[in-house]
Amino acid sequence: MKIKRKTIHGIALIFVILAFFKPGILENYPSYNQIYNIYTLLVSGLIIASYLSRKKISKLQLILLIQFVISMISTTVFSKDYYTLISLNLPLIAVSMLSEMEINKDATLYLKCLSIVIITELFLNLISILINPTGIYGEGIYGSYKYFLGYDNYSALFISLGLIIVLIYNYIKNKKISIIGILTIVIVNIANLITWVATLVVSTLIATLLILIVFFLKSKVVDKILDKVLNIKSLLIGVVIFFCVIVLFRLQDNFSHIIIDILHKDLTFTGRTFIWDRSLQQFYSSPFLGIGVMNYNARLNSVINIYHAHNLILNTLMESGIIGLSIYIYLFVYLSKKLNKIKGTNLHRLICIGFLMYFVITFFDVLKFSHTFYILIVIADNCELIQERIIKDEKDSFNYNN
Repeated sequence: MKIKRKTIHGIALIFVILAFFKPGILENYPSYNQIYNIYTLLVSGLIIASYLSRKKISKLQLILLIQFVISMISTTVFSKDYYTLISLNLPLIAVSMLSEMEINKDATLYLKCLSIVIITELFLNLISILINPTGIYGEGIYGSYKYFLGYDNYSALFISLGLIIVLIYNYIKNKKISIIGILTIVIVNIANLITWVATLVVSTLIATLLILIVFFLKSKVVDKILDKVLNIKSLLIGVVIFFCVIVLFRLQDNFSHIIIDILHKDLTFTGRTFIWDRSLQQFYSSPFLGIGVMNYNARLNSVINIYHAHNLILNTLMESGIIGLSIYIYLFVYLSKKLNKIKGTNLHRLICIGFLMYFVITFFDVLKFSHTFYILIVIADNCELIQERIIKDEKDSFNYNN
């Protein structure tokens, strides 16, 4: 009976998880897309109601809710686009709450269900790329191409952090990277090399190299070096330095060989420097609260004349000001303290590789479909619990074999 209940719960979980991972190709079918959106909002509402009914809010959820309240205040004062605010943030808050409840209940089952959904969608996306490398529906906005997951650059966080989530489950289950994990790495890299979204290619290749070093090189000396460099504190400092050097002071001319010859981009990063200037102007107009959340198309057609800032730190400053950025930075300071409790473990290294990919990708893009990021921060928040499960399984396996 217990096995049957667990199986039923797993199937139900997959259907719930699917609410947050809508294939981008559905946007070409308005009726089905609208039904899926309604399903997502309904599931999100039920999850939030279920979480709040427990009358116990974790510190992580409190940080995320404060961040949402600041965005709401900014939006109320300036853009008044409540529909975009809620439709973007409600599913993100809901998936973080779902992840927290399920990880505390049965982390292995939840991550297994997540992995099934992620691997399936990554595989279908690769098939759509191989069938038609120039996109199922041809060239889209700003030269992007649409595949099963949607426009190639829009799905970057799902692909990169989805890979890390699969590898985390793979490691918890097998205490190593198994064939499934290796195949997922191969699927992601093949897809990336064909579509060539520069930040995704760079972040995934770096992540692949680090994963190979951690799990196959098995050098204690190298692990110690990685642990000193590969942590949230170092990553956050690096992002801030690059933000000042490139976004504020524009010193990218010194990296012209890498940018032009290797990444095939110009020194404006395909016009991003002009967008950064416009975003800074908007930030200066309301430095403390920002200008609020707004529909991307409406913002483009307004006097603001941009979709978003094409840099997450700058976009946070633009939409929720210094106050919003302070909460965003505090989130990583909080997670850094949590992750320090499992420092030196492969789980810590995998999570930090995920955050490295996140920082690389969001340095040049703002992606509204960031559900995998919210799942990753919940995994980081509960890393000690997950690590205890790994140790317990290893002890049980050792006792069984002896």
